Amino acid sequence: MSFRLLLSFWAVFLGVAQAELPEQVKLSVHSFPPGDVYLETTVGSVYLGKSGELLTVKPPAMLDAALRPTQYSNGFLLLKAPGHSELRVSVRAQDWSRGRLPAAGSYSLAAASPLVTVRDYVTAYPWACLGLLALLLVGFVKARTWRRGMHHLQGLLETKGDPLIGKNLGPYQVQSRIGQGGMGAVYRVSHPDGGTYAAKVIYFPNAEALELQRFRREFRVLTQLQHPSLLRAFDYGEETQMAYCVSELLEGKTLDHYVRPEGLSWSAIWPWVKSILEGLGYAHKAGVVHRDLKPANLMVTDQGIKILDFGLARQAQLTAVTLTGQAFGTPTYMAPEQVTASGTEVDLRTDLYSLGVILYELLSGLPPFVSEDVQEMITQHITEPPPPLSSKVADLPEGLAGIVHTLLAKKPGNRYASAERVLELLAQVGTASVPAPEPGQRSSSLPDTVPVPRRPRD
Repeated sequence: MSFRLLLSFWAVFLGVAQAELPEQVKLSVHSFPPGDVYLETTVGSVYLGKSGELLTVKPPAMLDAALRPTQYSNGFLLLKAPGHSELRVSVRAQDWSRGRLPAAGSYSLAAASPLVTVRDYVTAYPWACLGLLALLLVGFVKARTWRRGMHHLQGLLETKGDPLIGKNLGPYQVQSRIGQGGMGAVYRVSHPDGGTYAAKVIYFPNAEALELQRFRREFRVLTQLQHPSLLRAFDYGEETQMAYCVSELLEGKTLDHYVRPEGLSWSAIWPWVKSILEGLGYAHKAGVVHRDLKPANLMVTDQGIKILDFGLARQAQLTAVTLTGQAFGTPTYMAPEQVTASGTEVDLRTDLYSLGVILYELLSGLPPFVSEDVQEMITQHITEPPPPLSSKVADLPEGLAGIVHTLLAKKPGNRYASAERVLELLAQVGTASVPAPEPGQRSSSLPDTVPVPRRPRD
């Protein structure tokens, strides 16, 4: 009897221990050059301290169906330094409690110009830079040697911190970096055929890594989806702990750059909404649910909207790699059935809920649910009705507010059954088109067609 009692007590103790997550953890992150570290959420960022210091972090946690925190969830750290590009570092749920980040907690921030890079190295390695300067002065005696030295130095300044620039990914030569995230970066690459493309590159620890499985699945999904509103993928390759996906090169800004605090008119956003719904309808008919629809995954180009990032997409013919009990997506735009982490009701109506949040934000300037606390925002998605759109926006076209609120229904069964039906209803609201608002700078024009690269023969 005493042994059984001891086992029962131990089981209860373990259950309590697992349910009680530390509210704060210690985390260290190093960067070159040293900079500021922020915890980034969908509603903003919180300053944590300087890189190189021991930081106190309140990690995002995941809720169960009863809205109780059960485990940490994935998140992002944002690294900033004056004169450098920001760097978003993806932190997996298990990394919060380990006290350090995946790549040994050390990251390089890309400088805005070679001059800034020189300043960084002079600050960090003054004696080494003085030695380099002395060598350059000696080499100045011979003009040809001096020119070669300067050319080599310029190459080092441009590629330092990003060794892929100037190298090859299969037959593609990497020209420049377009953007960077926690798992990898996007590059402008050229092919021997003369075409220029975008290459999304990720790094992974081993062949069984969840990130690699998602990346492979994203490429398979994109190759099966051929629609003007969807990103076109052409090629895929893997090297040692690195994989790349080659797609069409888009010039433009993501939709979040166009959001205005005062909101936008329906006539201004209607062409975008129409393009999004046409792309979603095509994907849904192919059995693909995006599951992470948000303004940052919608690119505004001169040819219209392009839906990006199908890394979390689910397709009936493909094996799902989502872990049971985990919710994936962005909390601000996630449907109630997503944030409960069950995943049993996630279907095309989940994307329609996210579209409803995007419409609400474009029209009013803010999403329907706003909170600095992720758990509070999740609770709002599950339990609270959105504020009436008509109270936020004056002079809405008749019927538009009702359509948006139907998209934001808590239960999937109370939403519209298809993107085609939503498009049909919104087309009746009004189709007057006016020039789209500027995000600051308009991008250069694109050709009507994108040449598909052909690999050179062996």
